[in-house]
This record gives sequence, structure tokens and C-alpha cells, in this order.
Amino acid sequence: MRNRIIIIIRHGQCVSNIGGQYSVSTDADDVLTELGKEQATQTGQFFKNLVLSNSLCNNVKIISSDLERAKQTSSIIKSINPSLLDVSYDERLREKNKKETIKAVLKRVKDVFSENDQQDLMIITHGHVLESIF
Repeated sequence: MRNRIIIIIRHGQCVSNIGGQYSVSTDADDVLTELGKEQATQTGQFFKNLVLSNSLCNNVKIISSDLERAKQTSSIIKSINPSLLDVSYDERLREKNKKETIKAVLKRVKDVFSENDQQDLMIITHGHVLESIF
């Protein structure tokens, strides 16, 4: 039995990121910039060309934060990689809020992983979530 693969991706650049800012916005208007769309496209191409085409990942389930910038990123990646399983959205992958501890972020992300035990996953999330994990 092989180990499962978990791929974790930060969404592409969004409007609030211009100028190097992190966004904790839940605003639907905080969408990908043209650069962010290009970043998502490049990420999708990377997985199409290097990972998925070499059968390193089979039946990969995409789970994305339900915030618009992550949804856009996952949609672009999925459009380039139709062999990926459908995208689902999970609010537990949202950006860390200012009052939340790293331990709390890790718990909610771990819960997402646990509920999808043995499934290869592509997680689309946010910068502060990634910082909490790594």
C-alpha cells in the first residue's frame, strides 16, 4: 500500500495582496488579479505536466477554501486537469483570523485531512494557514 499524497497550494495573488499585504478578508470582491490567474494557470500546468501525467497521483480530490480567491484558483487548476476529481469547498480551510491560535488552525486542517483518510488530496488554501502548518 502506498502513502497518500497531499498537495497544499496557496491561492493566486488577489486584489488585497497588491503591495505585499496578507488578506484576512472574507469579501467576495477580493478576487484574483491577472497575475493571480496566471499563477493558478502555471500551477495547473505544473501538475498536468509533471505530476498527474506521470501517474504519481490518481483520483486526487480537490478541497478548497470557500473564499472567492481560493475558489477561483481551484477552478483554474481543475479546468487544466479534468482528471482531478470534482472540487469541494470547506470553510475550515479559510484564512486564519486574528484571534485564532496556530493550534486551532492546525486542528481544523487536520480534521479535513482525517475526514478524507487514504484519499489523495489537493488543498487550496491561504498564506496564514500554510504558515501555521509549516
